Amino acid sequence: MLKALAQAGYTTPVTEIHLQRQPVFPGAEVARAYRVPTYLKDLPRTHALITFAEAVPGPVALGAGRHIGLGILAA
Repeated sequence: MLKALAQAGYTTPVTEIHLQRQPVFPGAEVARAYRVPTYLKDLPRTHALITFAEAVPGPVALGAGRHIGLGILAA
């Protein structure tokens, strides 16, 4: 997750990262249940709770699927 943050250009320090398979928000799917293009099928999928040391303007988008609507984090 730290590598994904750096690759996406986020430099604000992170104080906590929690990864989980189960959704964070009601109505969301288990991370592996989301359909992805073939080139992303073998990459890990997870839900993440990330706490930054200070406010970060959003939306935050991370990972290889961030340009196709995956990896979007809500405040």
